[in-house]
Amino acid sequence: MVKKKVTVVMLHDDAAGGYSVFIPTIPRLATVGENVEHGLAMAKECLEISLQEPGDWDYFELDNAYSEHIVVGSIEVELPERPAAKVADKDEPALTLEE
Repeated sequence: MVKKKVTVVMLHDDAAGGYSVFIPTIPRLATVGENVEHGLAMAKECLEISLQEPGDWDYFELDNAYSEHIVVGSIEVELPERPAAKVADKDEPALTLEE
């Protein structure tokens, strides 16, 4: 069995606590952890499970999944104003859930 190192990125959730955990080379995989150690364990479990199930990616995506040098920064962007919420006309039927 071959072992590979995989870079994991964790973002702390200031509001809820814990960490959102991502594997940058496989953006479809994400999980959460209560702390750093738990986040790493959850990332390992998530990746191992996904490797056991057939999917739309293969092992070759792990060839460049590890980096010894990671740069983290922040940027500030200007957001356009959100469009005003549409108010339903009184003649327009309300949306309902069909059973």
